[in-house]
Amino acid sequence: MTIRSWRQMFASFGKLSLISGALIGQGFAADYYVLPESAGTGDGSSWDNAAKGSREAVASQLEMMQGGDHLYFGSGEYPSMALTFTASGEEGNPIKVQGVDTGSGLPVAIGSFKKENPSKGPSFLKINEGASYWTLDGFQIKNYKGVVYGRGKNIGLTFTNLEVTDCRIGIYLKGGGDVVNPDTNSHDIRIADSSFIGFTKSAVRFEDGNYNATVENVFADAGGEPYGKDPFHMAFFIPGHKKGKAYSPADDHHITFINCEARNSHYDRGKKYWNGDGFATERGTHDISFINCRAFNSTDGGWDIKSDNAYLENCIAMGNKRNIRIWGSAKLVNCVMAYSKHPGGTGGPSGLFLTGTAKVVVENSTIVNNHGPQVHIEKPKDGCELIIRDSLIGWTGEEPKTLIRAGKAANVELVETILFETGPQGPEFVGLVEDWDGSGDAFNNLDHGSEKGFNQE
Repeated sequence: MTIRSWRQMFASFGKLSLISGALIGQGFAADYYVLPESAGTGDGSSWDNAAKGSREAVASQLEMMQGGDHLYFGSGEYPSMALTFTASGEEGNPIKVQGVDTGSGLPVAIGSFKKENPSKGPSFLKINEGASYWTLDGFQIKNYKGVVYGRGKNIGLTFTNLEVTDCRIGIYLKGGGDVVNPDTNSHDIRIADSSFIGFTKSAVRFEDGNYNATVENVFADAGGEPYGKDPFHMAFFIPGHKKGKAYSPADDHHITFINCEARNSHYDRGKKYWNGDGFATERGTHDISFINCRAFNSTDGGWDIKSDNAYLENCIAMGNKRNIRIWGSAKLVNCVMAYSKHPGGTGGPSGLFLTGTAKVVVENSTIVNNHGPQVHIEKPKDGCELIIRDSLIGWTGEEPKTLIRAGKAANVELVETILFETGPQGPEFVGLVEDWDGSGDAFNNLDHGSEKGFNQE
């Protein structure tokens, strides 16, 4: 009899905890296999004897899983599949739900969500409060209102190799909101090697006090105007505090985005101002980092940052209304802000936009060919400060453009930075391209190399 069968037998007598403890203590772990239709004996002991992957059977199986257990889904479609994580694995020994290509691609979960009615639809995975040390890997997930929803105080969650199409929110993780014991809020989270294509609100959203989280190699294409049904597209979003009121009393912090890309956030239904951002953080969040990330074609900011102590390195923002928009404190190193454009609504385009009491340091970056000012500081307040070192700021066209527009309260300091109003006045670039995808060396300059401006090796 398999380990799984023993667990099922003893569970029926209410003795699962005793036998499970003994088995785990002996180093055993249970594997369970499901397919769209059962095979062989259907007991789930192997692919040859896979159980039918019905919603009910999977739910029953998940309730019994412990650290080190695997639930494998094979190729095929699983209509209306829904998962709930209730128990917990162990640090270094998580419970794994894994999709496997058994011959016709990754397993496909299919819901009933429609973008035309984004407030309705099913969830694929709900993670109960406190459920920790789980891994979800290797699924195609289509037409779900919410793909993953974590209720808080979840530790050691990993989500990898997810291919999501048509949803409202992809991965939505709440932290738990405990300000008395903040260490208990959700942490040690990893989201990696995944794509979210076509969503009406967000691909990844942290809220309510998450920390020590990494989002790596994640592609998010909101889908533009056809998906702009909700107010509003924020591809990677950390809402924090808003207008003096907190979504949560606990702060989200120390979250790192690496090699992530946001495209086509669009919202044109505002009365005046068009919103929609690639990467957005609100007040109350801090120590959010972006490394090797890219944002293209948002109707508002490629980045819209209200965090304190934000950090951007090797980041590229192009074709957004305001390529990088900062309200808090931030440092930008080796970044590109180029070819901003005005999609509609009030508010003009710019390369780098600051407001309020923003405090920003820019180093070795290139701000070029943005429609509107290359740098715009609007309605600054006392304490607003911008320092730009070893950077290139200019316009390569024939007619001069405004380079820096700043209100009186702003303190702007240029250190070893080159300004140029027309192409002949500025450095030569490898080959500026308006629809650049961020790969290659098109925005490297030939006159100063890595000493000034952006440089990509």
